[in-house]
Amino acid sequence: MRIVVFGATGSVGRSLAPQALEQGLQVTALARSPPKIGPPQGPFDRRAGRHLGP
Repeated sequence: MRIVVFGATGSVGRSLAPQALEQGLQVTALARSPPKIGPPQGPFDRRAGRHLGP
């Protein structure tokens, strides 16, 4: 199963993405600044964007 984490560089997103990976989920992390997202630890995809649009 794949999930999308909106705001992956925020406090909740930084906590949620690693937990999802530990559960065996594929994660797409969406953030305005993808380089700020930590290193991937599994099936992990970084994307630039905002939940309101490009």
